[in-house]
Amino acid sequence: MRYLLIYFITLILTLGSKSQSIKTSIAQKINNKTPYFKILGKNANGIFVYKYGRSNEIIELYGNDLQLRWVKPIPLNYDYIENIISYPNHLLVFFVDEDRDFEVLKVQKLNIDLSKPETEALSIDTIFYRTASDFTQFHVTTSQDKSHILCYQTYIADNKKLEYKFTITNELGIGKQKSQAARLEYGIKYFMQRATTITNEGKVLLTYKQSPSKENEIGSYTVFALTDKIFKPYSFLMEPDLNATEEKITFDNANKKLVIAGIYSENGLKNKKGIFTMQFNAQKGYTLSPVYNTYEKTINQRINNDISIQDVILSYDGSINVLLENIDIESKTTTVPNLYGYYSTTTTTYYYYRDAYFVALNPNGFYKWHKRIPKEQVSEKDEGYYSSFIVANSGKNLNLIFNDRISSSTDISNVIIEADNTLSNGDIMNTARREIMLAPSKGKQISDHEVLIPSIHRNYFKLVKFSF
Repeated sequence: MRYLLIYFITLILTLGSKSQSIKTSIAQKINNKTPYFKILGKNANGIFVYKYGRSNEIIELYGNDLQLRWVKPIPLNYDYIENIISYPNHLLVFFVDEDRDFEVLKVQKLNIDLSKPETEALSIDTIFYRTASDFTQFHVTTSQDKSHILCYQTYIADNKKLEYKFTITNELGIGKQKSQAARLEYGIKYFMQRATTITNEGKVLLTYKQSPSKENEIGSYTVFALTDKIFKPYSFLMEPDLNATEEKITFDNANKKLVIAGIYSENGLKNKKGIFTMQFNAQKGYTLSPVYNTYEKTINQRINNDISIQDVILSYDGSINVLLENIDIESKTTTVPNLYGYYSTTTTTYYYYRDAYFVALNPNGFYKWHKRIPKEQVSEKDEGYYSSFIVANSGKNLNLIFNDRISSSTDISNVIIEADNTLSNGDIMNTARREIMLAPSKGKQISDHEVLIPSIHRNYFKLVKFSF
């Protein structure tokens, strides 16, 4: 078959004192039955990629050299797949069977070659349409080390309070299951859900943001920690006239704390002023007061309403590293007369992804230093698909990889940020005549020193692996 005719390209490039290996797979024409994809991860057998569409799902296995080894359908009967989790020796597929009156969430362990073991699929939870709210659905998430899996559904209880039904299982997906239900202390109308977290120790944390409501007297953000079927609230109060416009929420398993980092504004949502952090110590059960760092102090700008928070990376010592990006979206309308005396109107949306900023904060959230990463990415009608960057964390430094320009002949850049506040950058390669157009936001770090980024160019799909 055609997909077995694989070649790969290996480029060894030197970037300063950094040696990089780049490998690419052969281009595959995108199949309209499976136009979407997700990189599942890597183990000793290779790299797994899940491709799917409305009614078709397949899994591809690539070797470390990015040669395509096989393409197989998922050998299960299901209505839809909720999640696929990869492990060193197996895959766990969480899927849903639908009936007229209910849905059942199930999990099936698959061997690396996608064959089913002798064990049958295990039923995890059920949604009954007659008693659950319309928006009820299953969710599956894992701890950072994937040792704990949290399956949950939400619905409105009789007293108009949000109820969670949890099932916590181990990485095998069988045995040692712990199911329970718990209710929030407050009514659902006061909250907007922001994150559901399960830690490496199996603790469940819910993070909610306050809804705009004069009746609400709780904090701007509230972390609910599940203890004995009760969610205990821990609230954060922002200073008067300050508003959180966006945030990223992540859990620091090394230091056992939940970190909320985001952008805050003053006197309205459009007057962005800087970065805020909030921290909850999950081990001892206390919160740290919010810390505010203005743009003027951190990135030498007084006000920048185009800044967005893209990522939060935590260090082993508890330091908080925030990645910002200058993003602007503009729509321009042009009206021109045609041959018949009428006017035609065309609206084009332009996407500007400009400079990025790396802001280092200490473990308490106070500013240490920052670096500006200059770039200028401009595109139209693509929703910024090829813009922005991907971050690879080697444990010693960070690598930001991105397209210099949104063009088929762009330079691919790598900016290296060291822990000692030094920065180096350079071009990895030029994509002219290589038929490569990276989609950084769709990439995934697959090991300490490898990042895999898909390329979509003229309706052809490739994988590009950077080793550093």
